[in-house]
Amino acid sequence: FMRSASSACIAARRSASCSAIDFGVYGTPETFVINREGKIVYRYIGVIDQAAWDETLYPLIKQLGG
Repeated sequence: FMRSASSACIAARRSASCSAIDFGVYGTPETFVINREGKIVYRYIGVIDQAAWDETLYPLIKQLGG
């Protein structure tokens, strides 16, 4: 999926020196939309179903230039 996705999609791994708590993560699943400046602009909590993608995430990513 990541290879076929636009450059607006970035996967991040945590290093040994930080934890999910450092990023404000408190449950799973959580999805973050990050702008080109590296700022978290939206946090979606829960499973991404078709409605969440169509109505929330995809429009936001397109608005950000993705």
